[in-house]
Amino acid sequence: MAEQADGGSGRADGKEQAYRRLRDWIIYSELRPGSAIKERELAERLGVSRTPLREILQRLHYVGLVDWQPNIGVFVAPIDYGRIREIFEVRLALERAAVSLATVKATAAQIDDLDALLGRCRQAIDTGEYVTFISLDALFHEKIRDIAGNAYLATLMDNAHNVALRFWYLYRESLADTYHDIENLGLVVEAMRRRDAPAAANAIAAHIVGFLRAFHAQEIDALCRAMAV
Repeated sequence: MAEQADGGSGRADGKEQAYRRLRDWIIYSELRPGSAIKERELAERLGVSRTPLREILQRLHYVGLVDWQPNIGVFVAPIDYGRIREIFEVRLALERAAVSLATVKATAAQIDDLDALLGRCRQAIDTGEYVTFISLDALFHEKIRDIAGNAYLATLMDNAHNVALRFWYLYRESLADTYHDIENLGLVVEAMRRRDAPAAANAIAAHIVGFLRAFHAQEIDALCRAMAV
């Protein structure tokens, strides 16, 4: 019985790993928006059979990264630029709630871990490794989510964050100046050390709002250039 349990756990871990790989391929545009998903090729590439792949695709459909079109096929979901404000409004509320819970629950070691991760973020910014920074920033938010320890909140955060990351990755070069505003995350860590949940919530909100403002500035610039042509 123990061997069967271990085997089942191994299969579950393998499916979760495959889910994360496919999710990242979509987020980081290795699979382009609107492109068709060829299940047989994808199953071979991920090292899973068709049945778990279908389950993975259903999860990705639920979080808005995959489109199912009956009698046609499965496609990488297009990016809806018009919904970015809605997504970040939701993220703002969820992140504030998560960091408030995390501030109360975090151990000193967990806060030290966040501080160390922040150091890696700064290093990535200083060396111009923007994709690395995006991944590390995402990990920072994931750690806050995990420390908060609320499964329902975690699911909602994952859904919103996965979609938001697609926007961030596509605009990674033009938004590079905003990365130096990472000190808001430093304020999050400092507030957590003081067990000051309102201050931590305000700091993480400032971090998210800063990106949203920068994104809209880029959109306005693009519109002005188009009108000038």
